[in-house]
Amino acid sequence: MYNFFMQRCQVGNRLVPQFAIMIAAFIAAAGIAYAAFMLYKNVIEPNLQQQSVQQEQTTERPKKDERAAEEVVYTLEAKSLTVSAPVDPMLNRGERTDMEWSYPQLKSSAKDDIKDKINKAILEPLQIDAERTNRASDNEQSNAELYPDGEFPCISRNVTVTYMDENYFCIRDERYSTGWGPHGDTVVTGVIFDLHTGDTVSPQDMFGIDTEDLASSMSSAVWPYLTEMRREHPSDYNSMLMRSDSSDYSIKGSTCLYVTSKGLVYRTEDYELGSFADGNCEILVASWDDESQVGSEVTPDEVKDGTTVKVDKED
Repeated sequence: MYNFFMQRCQVGNRLVPQFAIMIAAFIAAAGIAYAAFMLYKNVIEPNLQQQSVQQEQTTERPKKDERAAEEVVYTLEAKSLTVSAPVDPMLNRGERTDMEWSYPQLKSSAKDDIKDKINKAILEPLQIDAERTNRASDNEQSNAELYPDGEFPCISRNVTVTYMDENYFCIRDERYSTGWGPHGDTVVTGVIFDLHTGDTVSPQDMFGIDTEDLASSMSSAVWPYLTEMRREHPSDYNSMLMRSDSSDYSIKGSTCLYVTSKGLVYRTEDYELGSFADGNCEILVASWDDESQVGSEVTPDEVKDGTTVKVDKED
């Protein structure tokens, strides 16, 4: 019995160190596993997430420098409004005719707020003018009854693009109104739009000319066309330069000048050259690059439907 117990005791003494070694190994393995887990959670996983986000951002949108060089293509599109106008309430009572008013609009290669802003600035005044003409009476009445605001209805209106490049979109607005007397009244104005902002620009800013210098150029350019009667009382071109019709039907930013490929053009007003029968002329008052042409009579340019320009959009 003694020998039996002594053998069992020796076996237990051998097992204790082995058990202790197993416990220590387990603790060491657990520590290594915990350290590896904390390393992955605090270091490796955040880095992987950051790399994933950066990759998605690079895929979804271009770099800043690439956005700064983005191009938008603008295409000119001709449109028209159908307007019902009286033929002549005094001589042709009850008769009306449909008139087509032409105007330009811009299309863009991408969604663009500037294009929408310019299109709205052109279209809305025409719609106001057209609605007023649609309501005009086609029966004989006194002028006071027909037009209490003193404005005769517009019978025709033609808005054309006379110049277009990567910076500017320039239009010429010709409007004819009448009270069905001997003749009506034709007014020609111009508007310059900045294709980078959609705002209007003055001719002085576009050509870099002082207002006084431009007024002097206008007076000198028109002078040869004036009759003897007008020579005695020359027009005040300086005040005309600043003219901007505030009527609801006028396009905001209108001036008495419009832009063509030759330069800045002024169309004389009715009676400016003398009688109504003397007519009007369109005179170059500032040139892009050939000052010798200033003072010459020009034919209005018209940019063709479908013309395109590329505009660099800044970030």
